[in-house]
Amino acid sequence: MSRLLPALVLMFILRGFQTAEIHAETQKLIYPSLLQLIVNPEQYEGKAISVIGFLSMGREGDLLFFHEEDGRHGILENAVQVQETEQMHRDAEKLNLKYVKLTGVFRASDRKKIPFYSGIITDVRSCDLWSDPNYPMSQKIHDLLKAH
Repeated sequence: MSRLLPALVLMFILRGFQTAEIHAETQKLIYPSLLQLIVNPEQYEGKAISVIGFLSMGREGDLLFFHEEDGRHGILENAVQVQETEQMHRDAEKLNLKYVKLTGVFRASDRKKIPFYSGIITDVRSCDLWSDPNYPMSQKIHDLLKAH
């Protein structure tokens, strides 16, 4: 059993990548960091992307922040907008104020018209919980390894 545990942990971590790959039917899916989207939005215009970030859902719109602290302090320059889906709306309690892995199409914003956001993720195919700040993935993995 002890030999299987590292493999199980790795499968747990990578399960989000498998989900994203299944949905990349028409375009090759790429995996930029959120920082890359913010700094070089034009490079990802119209591309199918899968990215991890801190999701803040609200009346003003949904934003995917680079870091939880950016969301808490309203640092909009460190976020991209997200076009919410019905599924995301239903799962809001599970996803809001958590780190998520989001797969969709990136659209760069015109910085002259919208100075804060570098773009928006549209056509969201999946939005899955990645890590809860109250019980981070690193702690889950530690607890799993400790139990065995």
